[in-house]
Amino acid sequence: MDKDRKLKRYRRKDYSEVVEFPVEIVGRDGVVRHYDFEESVRLYLRRLSFAPMRFTDDDLVAAEQGHCKARIEQLRRSFFHLHGWSTDDGGRGPEAARPDHAGELTAFLLRIFRDPGRVDVRFSPLDRVAPGDLWYLQRDGVAGGLLLYAFAFEAHDDGTTVAYHALLRDLRTSEGTQGDAERLIGFHQSGDCAFVLTGRGEDVAALASAVHGAPEGADEPSPWDEVVEFVRRGDAMAALLRCRSLLELQPWHRDAYALGAALAMGLQRPSDAEDLAFVGTRYLPDDALLHHYLGLSRYGQGRLVEADAALSRALTLAPELTVARSLAVILATDRGRLLRALRTGRLPEGVGPDGLDEVAHQALLGSLGRAVRFFAVIAACALVCSGAAVVLGWKVLVPLGAVLMVGGVGITALARRYRDNRARHLHEDVQVALQRVRRTRSAQRGR
Repeated sequence: MDKDRKLKRYRRKDYSEVVEFPVEIVGRDGVVRHYDFEESVRLYLRRLSFAPMRFTDDDLVAAEQGHCKARIEQLRRSFFHLHGWSTDDGGRGPEAARPDHAGELTAFLLRIFRDPGRVDVRFSPLDRVAPGDLWYLQRDGVAGGLLLYAFAFEAHDDGTTVAYHALLRDLRTSEGTQGDAERLIGFHQSGDCAFVLTGRGEDVAALASAVHGAPEGADEPSPWDEVVEFVRRGDAMAALLRCRSLLELQPWHRDAYALGAALAMGLQRPSDAEDLAFVGTRYLPDDALLHHYLGLSRYGQGRLVEADAALSRALTLAPELTVARSLAVILATDRGRLLRALRTGRLPEGVGPDGLDEVAHQALLGSLGRAVRFFAVIAACALVCSGAAVVLGWKVLVPLGAVLMVGGVGITALARRYRDNRARHLHEDVQVALQRVRRTRSAQRGR
């Protein structure tokens, strides 16, 4: 009955209307939240991927996935309708070749060109052998043109993904070259598509001049400096928002992903932390700290199996990352796997601690180890007394009761100490997080 009611609710949904942004979305907790275009699409992409974990019934999984796909299509269609380029000239552009991705492309170009309203561009198709489409992009009133690479990711098609990352690697290696070679301007990747915008040296310089104006002076603070200043002032929300805006311009900025995730966790917004950490691990798949924050954010949402996988990846990449090892200990303990928790807490042979979280980690591990050992001793004593009671009679019940009473008091005290140490790890100070970001950045460069 409950299944039929849920399926009817899915079938009654209407996806035909044009929605305004920011869009209101009611969460599973009943709270109404506001999302901009890109945040709302990422939200439904997450729901799409987690549908098999949320439901055990195949019909409900299919209904949830169909709902998410239809909602993503509606969001993208609406955004293109509100901000997309004119198609009155009859030309065939990306909106005709891939209409389901036109909204994503519109958001990407708005961010690049800093256009407040509609994107004012024209497209001409170009031939390309490699996977993906290639377009020549021109802006009204601006001389020259740019190249737009568009990729559509299909299920079980690794060739397009490989071509996309190979193009980015080639463009990044040419960043330091001189002359009029092709330069990377920006790129955007979503769950099912990606775009890369490039241009020749003079066209890139003209775009930078038109968009950004005169170059900043040497003494002007960088966007990252502004993030750090907000952290110093204790304004975590402003620092988080600045991290997000920084990543729109510099999607490879590792520190902004890591600190942004830490700030979001401090603000008790684990879904936002997961969003930042997840995107960061897509750009920087070998960064252990980003995998740690991915695990922490999923732990904060109660998704322990996924958190365990992310932490295992972090410790594989950097076994000395103590903060990830501590969280893995907490996770194993919460799941009742005490022996695994103790094994996980010990550093592998030949690996030294990172130095930043060593004292806190040893306190956590020590309190857990003492609680486990004390419980084992009390359990053994209770077992001996129980066996003796069978042979000697009820008189042995007096020492058995005393053992259990002492054991209960001791276990309670040790458990409280462990919980205190656990709380310190799960509610880290943002200044410590900033220090960790800087230190692990240096360690990664030294690998």
